Parts: sequence; structure tokens; C-alpha cells
Amino acid sequence: MGTAARQPVSRVQSTQLPNVNEGVQESSRKLDLELELLPHQMTVITGGWQKITNWQDLSFVLMEAFGNHHLHRKCIIMWWMLVIANLLMMCSSSTQKQVLLPGSSSSQMEYIDNNGIFLLSNGSTFGFGFVSSSASYSMSYLLAVVHLATTSVVWSANVDSPVSHSDNFVFDKDGNAYLQSGDSTVWSANTSSKGATSMQLLDSGNLVVLGKDNSSPLWQSFSHPTDTLLSGQSFIDGMTLVSHSNTQNTTYTLQIKSGDMMLYTNLQTAQPYWSALQDNRMIVNKNGNNIYSANLSSRSWSFYDQSGLLLSQLIITQQGDGNTTLAAVLGNDGLITFYVLQSGNTKSTLPITVPQDSCDMPARCKPYSICNSGTGCQCPSALSSYANCNPGIISPCKSKDKFELAQLDNGVGYVGTSFASPVSKTNLTGCKNACMGNCSCIAVFFEQTSGNCFFFSQIGSLQQKDGGTSGFASFVKKLEEGELRDIFDAKLKYNDKDERLEIAIKVALWCIQDDFYQRPSMSKVVQMLEGVCDVPQPPISSQIGSRLYANAFKSSSEEGTSSGMSDYNSDALLSAVRLSGPR
Repeated sequence: MGTAARQPVSRVQSTQLPNVNEGVQESSRKLDLELELLPHQMTVITGGWQKITNWQDLSFVLMEAFGNHHLHRKCIIMWWMLVIANLLMMCSSSTQKQVLLPGSSSSQMEYIDNNGIFLLSNGSTFGFGFVSSSASYSMSYLLAVVHLATTSVVWSANVDSPVSHSDNFVFDKDGNAYLQSGDSTVWSANTSSKGATSMQLLDSGNLVVLGKDNSSPLWQSFSHPTDTLLSGQSFIDGMTLVSHSNTQNTTYTLQIKSGDMMLYTNLQTAQPYWSALQDNRMIVNKNGNNIYSANLSSRSWSFYDQSGLLLSQLIITQQGDGNTTLAAVLGNDGLITFYVLQSGNTKSTLPITVPQDSCDMPARCKPYSICNSGTGCQCPSALSSYANCNPGIISPCKSKDKFELAQLDNGVGYVGTSFASPVSKTNLTGCKNACMGNCSCIAVFFEQTSGNCFFFSQIGSLQQKDGGTSGFASFVKKLEEGELRDIFDAKLKYNDKDERLEIAIKVALWCIQDDFYQRPSMSKVVQMLEGVCDVPQPPISSQIGSRLYANAFKSSSEEGTSSGMSDYNSDALLSAVRLSGPR
């Protein structure tokens, strides 16, 4: 019976053995497959950390690494070990510091939980790190010093070259501090092999690279300002403050040159528009000496000669104290504006600006427009028929056209005459003839009291001050106006006294406007040609139109019948000549 009882068991084992062997072999194959995939999965996970900015991204990295494969228990354990290790690394690397030592590096991504700030001043007044660049719509960053309470950027290493969240600031073992983007160095302090031992941010907002003795910085941001000066910061001969560019791609600079501190508009040729020596708000302590440096304190801007002697002061505020930071910012409007930076998110704008009058700048209004203090910008009557008040003369020396001078309104002057040297002393006729004989002259200003004659090859906005009594006779070049017959085919016979010719030309000028919405409908064209309605003076918005206009309407302009820009933009005109739009 024992033998009979054991026989079924033996048969069962023998029949199940192939299936068991197959299961073992299948499990072995799966394990081998998982082990083969493990290096790839670990690599994907490791690379995936660069994609993780929140916990939701973990699921994406997990799916990318393992897909639909069965997760072996060992793989899961190893994966979680890697998760924990990376978390520990991230937490330790995002700790903000007050001293950076050689051999360190930082990126915006590493310090995203600290808004990109990785270095703090002792009192946490200022921070150094990566901040979003307002100049770009993409996720790009500036390496900057920031006043933390007001989030005001007071210095930047890469104003014109924003970087990505993964690019690195490096303070290498050789002591050089630099900003790396891919294989390119965007900015460098150039402190290699100078014995640098640390990098610190002072509570004054000054970022410094220090050597062994700590007595004087090997490099400091206060010696390389961008668009901002802070209280306690000296601005000396050779430094430059540069504004951000505006919508017209114009920038402004502040420099100390030839014994004076001056503001410049960066046109094709830089034009000065403010001088510290000419500002009548200055409290003068010593006359005759050259300005070598300017120091911003909590209350005033003080100017010194090279020996350190105080020359003059510009009082900024009466209420400054040691607990506040005064900032002077050169804006993209060309004005230096003063702010008080305080704790508690308080940033107060002070009423004083440099220059004092915003019309004392060549780019306050569009070129050729008149800046009138308190009333804004307006077009000179002599240029009212031109689009944007601009006669459109770009390179008169290369042009075959003929030009003439148009006199501007009474009392119109130009800020550049306060800083430019006169071409000559002469009378009005001699001044005008000298400009017409110089192809690069596009505007001329004659000072009637002194006989000084000023030429400009490029101008910005004009100015009208002191009730229209500038003391200048002002002229700008424009295309010479010709006779009506100049635009007709010589074979045509016509009566130049026939007013219908002038009407036809005016209608034609309306019909070729660059702006489709200024072109009249065909029914309105017929009404104007038949004399049913008046034909307003057309604006000049194209090269063709300006040439036709200049040739056709000399008599009209001389008689003063031009309606002017304000008229042809009026509601009455728009209702009388309504456009049908693009055809």
C-alpha cells in the first residue's frame, strides 16, 4: 500500500516538473531584462532631476524611466534610495550663505526655493543671485544684487545677456568669479591667480571679492556700476552708468569727462544734455576745480576734485539717515530718479530729478517735435504736413534731392546748443548759408544776442521754454518745394492757374497714403473731384507723397493755407474723409 500511495505523488511531480522549470526560466529572463534596463532607468531618473521643479514631475520621470515594465522590488528600493539622496543634495545645496569660498557654483534651478538668491549680506538687506529678466518673455535670468525688501535690482553682471535656469555662477578654485552659459563665459570678474579667498555681499549692497588680508577688495561691484548708484558709492572719472534701452532703442549714459559730470543721449553721435557744473541747484563750496568723483550719501550728491576737496553738493532729501539706502537710477527715459529703499517693502520716490526739467533731453519727444514743459509734445507748424513731424531726411550728403530751410516757431530751441561749440560767429543770413553749404547739417540754430551759429547732423526733440523766448532763430532742412509743372509730363498741355489741378493732386495724395485707413472711398473721391466737398490738405506719409507734395504746393504753403497736423487729424476731417480700408 505504501508503494501504491507513493505512485500518484511521483506521477504528479513528474508531470509538473517541466512547468516549474519553465516558470523558473521565465522569472530568470525577466530579472535579467530588468537588470539590463536598470542602468538606463537610473540614467533617465538622474537626468530627470533636471526636469523636476515640483512633486507632480516625479510621476513623469518615473514613467519615462520604467514605462510599462514590471518593477522589481530591488529596482524600487534602489530608485527610492536615489530619490532620498537627491533630495538631501538639493536641500543641502540650496542653503543660502553669507560667504562664498573658492570651488563653489550655483544656478537658478538649485536655489529656486530661495527665488534664485544664494548669497546674503550680513543683515540680509541685500541678496546676490539669479532674478527674472524683465527684458525677455522667455524664462531667462540676470545674475544680480537685489535689495530684498523692495526687490530692486541695484547691480547686474549680464544686463544684455540673460541666461537660463541651468546656467552656473562659478567661483572657481583659482579665485575667479564668472557666469557660465553652456561653453561661453557671459561675465567674469577677472580675479584669477590674484589670491582670492572669499566672496561676500556687504550691507551697503557692494559685492566684493576679498584676498587674504581682507583690507581692500580685489574686485567690487561698486567699481563697475550698471544703471544704479547707492549711498556710500563713489562714481569716479572713467566709470560709466548706462540706462536700459527704451522702445526707440535709445540709451543714456552718465560719465565724468574733462572735469565735469555729464549725461549723454546715445544717438548716432552722443549728445550731452546735462552738466553738473551748469546745474543751478548746486551748492558750490569751491569754484574752478575739475570734478573727479561724486559720492552719494543718504541725503546729498557730493562732488570732489582729485585731491578729495569738496567742490559742490546737490541736496537730494532733508530726511535721510543711516538706516535707509538712497539709490540714484538712470532710467530709460534719460532721467536720474532718486529712491529711498527701506525695510518693509517701502520704496519712496523723491521729487528731485536730474535734469530738473524733462524737456532738457533730446529724446523726450520724437525727433523734430517740440517739448513744452507742462503741455507735452507738439509738432512745429512748419512741419505739420509731415508724418510724425519728421521731414524724413536721413543722409542728405548722399541724396540728389534739393533742400531748403524751414523756420520753426518762435522761441523754439535745442538743448544741444548748451553743450556744443558754435561753428562760427556771424549774422542770420551767414548762419543759414553756412548750413546750406554743409551737406551734413540738417538743423541750424542762430543765437541772436551773441551771433553764435550751431549746426547739428542729427537732432532729437526740440524745446520751447520761458514763454517762447529762447533767443534762437531755428531752422531745419526739408525737401525743396518746386512748381506744379515739375510733376507733369512735359508733353502735357495744361493751365497752371486751373485750381482743378491742385484738387486732383490733393486727391491723389490721399489715395496713396501708407495707412489704408486714411485712404478715401471711391464715392468720396468722386465727391472731392466734382467739388461737392472740400479736399483737406493731405498728410505726407510716404516718400512718393512727400516728393509730390513738396513739388505741388509751394504756393499753398507760402500763403499759409495748410491746415496743419491738428486739423487733418480732427474729428471733422475723419468724418469728411472716411476710409474704406484695404482694397
